Amino acid sequence: MTANRGQQIGVPFRLFGNPTRTNILLALAVLTESYPRELARIFDAPVSAVQAAIERLELERVVATRLIGRGRRVTLNPAFYGARELRELLVKLADGQPGFAARMDQVARRRPRRRTKPQ
Repeated sequence: MTANRGQQIGVPFRLFGNPTRTNILLALAVLTESYPRELARIFDAPVSAVQAAIERLELERVVATRLIGRGRRVTLNPAFYGARELRELLVKLADGQPGFAARMDQVARRRPRRRTKPQ
């Protein structure tokens, strides 16, 4: 059931092993940085499935993670030997997917609101 949920919203093919991994890589190319819960929310996938996919991608050194406070931030690994070419490919794939850009636009505000700004 979870594999179908990931396929409905994001990319319907398994270019990088499975739809969850492919969706994560596409989202990271478009968003530059994210975290597992946000990616799970975007693709309506279980957080555990997203975390497992990120761990596998990290072992392959395609993505890099770092802890900021209690949160784990995920990016495409700039030290990966084909990082620039991979990002270009992923951006082109994302542009060719109907509805993918709209899904990325639904991502919540990326930084905190200024304290002095009126509500």
